[in-house]
Amino acid sequence: MATEQAEAAEYPLRLEWRTPEELTDNPRNWRKHPPAQTAALNGVLAEVGWAGACLYNERTGRLIDGHARKKVPRERLVDGRLPVLVGSWSEEDEAKILATLDPLAAMAKTDREQLDSLIGGVETSDQAVQAMLDGLSSADAALMGGGDVAELEISPELFERSDYLVIVFDSEFDWNVACEKLGVRTVTADPSGGSTIQHKGLGRVVKASKLLEVLGCG
Repeated sequence: MATEQAEAAEYPLRLEWRTPEELTDNPRNWRKHPPAQTAALNGVLAEVGWAGACLYNERTGRLIDGHARKKVPRERLVDGRLPVLVGSWSEEDEAKILATLDPLAAMAKTDREQLDSLIGGVETSDQAVQAMLDGLSSADAALMGGGDVAELEISPELFERSDYLVIVFDSEFDWNVACEKLGVRTVTADPSGGSTIQHKGLGRVVKASKLLEVLGCG
């Protein structure tokens, strides 16, 4: 027993394989998972298998991370189970992890050249995964924190107008929050009459009345 307790103190996380039914959703989970994300997750799992794990607090019996992974189709599971990192935290620490896990990851900056090079070497036959990769264009990478305004190549003529506002977000987290608040959604377009493009950037036009409403001025 003493040896087990010492090991638990030294290695606070352990990897286990558990069924989805064992993993209770966290009532304070603030993340929303749109269909495009779940489809891309399922596509990646189909092509490469499991390369990540859920995060579970055994003290409270609740998930901290992995609510989307828990709901993947049964055929993506391994003998009906999925990988789970199990730890033990107080209610207060659980809330802290829940509130900071994704924002901490979103604070990372984007090296656009490195990202473009990486994406250029990735091949996928899954449409949802390809749509996600297509969305990571250089312009989007800059908006996710990888560059400054000067690198966005905004035409100087635009600044002659006074009826628009340009906002550059410093992190993907802030960008996603703004999209949620302003109702920015992925738009499907058919520019060539033969192929469709699904891209959140196509839906970036926001009416001033909506912005003022969100700011509490409407």
